[in-house]
Amino acid sequence: METNQVLQAIKELSTQMNERFDRLESRFEKVESRPYKIETSFDNIESKVDQMESRLDRLEEGQQVIKDQLDLLVKEHWENKTDIHKLKKIIRIAQN
Repeated sequence: METNQVLQAIKELSTQMNERFDRLESRFEKVESRPYKIETSFDNIESKVDQMESRLDRLEEGQQVIKDQLDLLVKEHWENKTDIHKLKKIIRIAQN
């Protein structure tokens, strides 16, 4: 009878140890997968940052085009204003 009890106790301990090892193995697998998940997250963030930089570059290019067009409009405005002033002088001279 004692032998059966000892064998039963060993079997129970073995089962408990196997269950604990299984849980530990599961935890280690989770821990081992974390660096991969973190790396994937960083890759996604890096990709989004690259997209944002690309958008900012396009915005800066667009701003430069708008600035150039505005500078041209200001120059044309002043040229037209000068021409109008000259025409007014000519008209006054002609009227006198």
